[in-house]
Amino acid sequence: MAELTIYKYPFEIQDYVELALPHGAELLHVDFQREVPCLWALVDPKAPLTRRRIRVAGTGHPIEEAANNLQFEVDLRSANSEVKEYRDMTDRRREEVQQLEKTNADLNSVRVSLYRACIQERTDLVGRILRIDQRIRALGFRAPDDPEGPEANRA
Repeated sequence: MAELTIYKYPFEIQDYVELALPHGAELLHVDFQREVPCLWALVDPKAPLTRRRIRVAGTGHPIEEAANNLQFEVDLRSANSEVKEYRDMTDRRREEVQQLEKTNADLNSVRVSLYRACIQERTDLVGRILRIDQRIRALGFRAPDDPEGPEANRA
């Protein structure tokens, strides 16, 4: 019976990686070790070496091979990639917050402008009403609740 051992095979991340593995090697695990991607396999070290072609695809990358030709699947990410993803996510959140703050500031600016416009409009309207009231009084008309009384309207 063959004596099996677990071997580690470092590789570079490319779309296709070719490794010389002992014939019959069983792929066990893929991960980073000290930021170097590695494949661990259960092998018979005395078996003849054969070239194994490994497909490496990132999330969202197209895979042209037929699914039945793919035998081993693993999620490979380094600690640095997780930190980078976190940093990217944090940067995106910061940008979103800054955009929201800018939008909020723009909205507040619009609110202030509208408020000022309303105050100006109200001031203009009150001024027109007072001018109309002065003209009516000049003509001698009085409102029923006017202290000078509606009698002034008859005069």
